[in-house]
Amino acid sequence: GRQDKCQVDPVFDGLQQGELFDVRFPVELKPLSLSRFVITRKEQPDLKFVTYATVIVKNEELPTLPTVFSVQSYSTDMPLVMQCGGSAAVSIGDNGLLESVTSDGVTYPLLLQFVSYRARETRETSGAYLFLPKGEAEVLVNEAPPTKVVSGPLHAILTTKLPLLTHTLSIANSPGLDSEGLTVRNLVNVRRERNFELAMRLVSDIDSQDTFYTDLNGFQMVRRIRESKLTLQGNYYPVASQAFIQDSTKRLTLLTGQPHGGSSLASGQIEVMQDRRLMQDDFRGVEQGVTDNVVTPNVFRILLERRLPGLDSSSGGARVMFPSLLAERSLHELLFPTVMLHHTYKASGLLQSWSVGSGTEVPCDVQLVSLRSIRGGVGGGAAAGAAAALTLRRGGIDCSFPPPRVDCATNGGKVQLNDILGEA
Repeated sequence: GRQDKCQVDPVFDGLQQGELFDVRFPVELKPLSLSRFVITRKEQPDLKFVTYATVIVKNEELPTLPTVFSVQSYSTDMPLVMQCGGSAAVSIGDNGLLESVTSDGVTYPLLLQFVSYRARETRETSGAYLFLPKGEAEVLVNEAPPTKVVSGPLHAILTTKLPLLTHTLSIANSPGLDSEGLTVRNLVNVRRERNFELAMRLVSDIDSQDTFYTDLNGFQMVRRIRESKLTLQGNYYPVASQAFIQDSTKRLTLLTGQPHGGSSLASGQIEVMQDRRLMQDDFRGVEQGVTDNVVTPNVFRILLERRLPGLDSSSGGARVMFPSLLAERSLHELLFPTVMLHHTYKASGLLQSWSVGSGTEVPCDVQLVSLRSIRGGVGGGAAAGAAAALTLRRGGIDCSFPPPRVDCATNGGKVQLNDILGEA
């Protein structure tokens, strides 16, 4: 079969360091299909197809890896810059967190911080239902944390070990949507804290003033106004799948793979809660605190988009706004990732490949929600599987932003069922 170019990254996993590896390769998958790829190990691989990642470490000892990997120690005071191929360049500060993003020759300040809230020391205080902080959040200061960057032509990932979490930030160089933004993964552990609530905050130069937008259960975006007369917790809202702030020239969108609470407590900021540990009941029916914490994974996608010249949908005070097409597609990829099935080459009953229909994608702004058989058919009498229910959803799109760089088109919501299901 055809050989694809790949990138090999070392996996840093305790005692197995230098023995586990990630293999990354770009592929194009048809919709509603199964494709098979075979990974083989060779003693002398063809370097035209295989690239070994470069590892840069800061504030920790050099790892012991096979000699095919380039391992370097970063000891200068200059910000660490992470980039792969033609992707955006990401600047990392001394605290091991994001400082700025450079795209198309323009640098945008974008600080990533972790902040903490302490529970109010009164009878009515924070619990499972109530969020009653003692005051404003404190920025967690982490001087010289262990930092590691693994980069290559296809993918680059930053790993920063902080006292309460392991933070990773990754960028990709691919023809897919993963090259359009920054992916954040936080592995949070607050089990040793008491009356402690941890949040992640993004700080930008966007002039959002007192307005921000959050989604209502993933169906629409609603304007929120930060009211100074309200308490801090009065300006917190559910963030089921995304939130954004904007001004007349750009928009900062935070997509989340799991529901959170969030807010914009100052102009240019977005923050979302990561985990909470509270030792007392809040007298709302649970009759216990929030003490059953486990190590919690959180995943996010950060998008920073510039508006098309002459188009500004941020003015006018509209209560309902729409995500960009890039944000809508990226959210679907975050919530419904490709399913990977691992099997041995000899003992597997999987087909080599299969697909439904002609392999033509539905328009970019249309989501195929479900395709299932109807037991008994419509109206009764038909055998099971003789009828099927197809559910499609078309979301509203803000057209003042450029479309994704991937091969993507819209046609007013028109869908040819033959393209999805094939000829009858």
